[in-house]
Amino acid sequence: MKTLSEYLELAAVAHGHLCAGQVLGVRLAMLGLRELGILDPVAERKRIVTYVEIDRCVTDAVALVSHCRLGKRALKFRDWGKVAATFVDLQTGRAVRIAAKESSKQAAREMFPEMTKDAGQQKAYAALPDEILFDKQWVRVEVQPEDLPGFKGPRMVCAECGEGINFKREVVVGDRTLCRSCAGERYYKNPEGERIDAKNAKYKTGAAPMQAYEFWRERDNTGTTLCRAEDVKDLLSRGLMGEEPVFCHHIEAATMEEAASIFHLRTGREPYRPEGEPAPCPNGCGAMFYPKGSGQCPNCGQIR
Repeated sequence: MKTLSEYLELAAVAHGHLCAGQVLGVRLAMLGLRELGILDPVAERKRIVTYVEIDRCVTDAVALVSHCRLGKRALKFRDWGKVAATFVDLQTGRAVRIAAKESSKQAAREMFPEMTKDAGQQKAYAALPDEILFDKQWVRVEVQPEDLPGFKGPRMVCAECGEGINFKREVVVGDRTLCRSCAGERYYKNPEGERIDAKNAKYKTGAAPMQAYEFWRERDNTGTTLCRAEDVKDLLSRGLMGEEPVFCHHIEAATMEEAASIFHLRTGREPYRPEGEPAPCPNGCGAMFYPKGSGQCPNCGQIR
């Protein structure tokens, strides 16, 4: 492992400048690797998978020290907004999570009060003991085979948009294999009132708009509710969601069946099986719907 000063020089080049977040990130990663007994992360790079929890300067420094890269599938991002990272040793199965203490920033400010904020923090983060800067927790991380670097598996094709899906990221909705975007986990929107036609790869008008659904559970886990977001206020006021309901998930989907399938996927449950058998949409749009279920067509909306 390189020295702190050597890593800081490399971090300034890789990140474009040196800042307090870079110094903290280098220290965090060096601690995590030392705890695992990995002293040469370059030579032992195939042993390490790192989970980062924020998309800020700290993460660039963690990637530099751990030698984990997103493109090599050794760096995993969880958008939790926390200055923390978990280092997993694939060889031994051990994993340690290192998180910056909330008090570390104040400790840094108090150490060099005469300096400007960033300059003082940089100097303090380089000098303060690990126990002042970080919390350490030994954890267990089950890295699934499809999440490992070098995984090779079948490539699926989405029945809706026609795009390829790698690494077992497909979602089965009824009898259709969809990508997560077409199944409702979309971070972007198609032009309003349009859908993708997989057959000829162009946009076609006539799609039903996505609907918002919410999943709630009772605090003691004795009951659950999956419903349209617009119905939540009414259900709560009528006491139909149990005692002390707790919000869990927000889901956007074209139908209740798609929403339920996404919910099962997110919570690690068995694949959702809709009520009844699928039938072709009577409007001739080419989609399937469940007459005994929600009666919603993903293209045309409510059928009955």
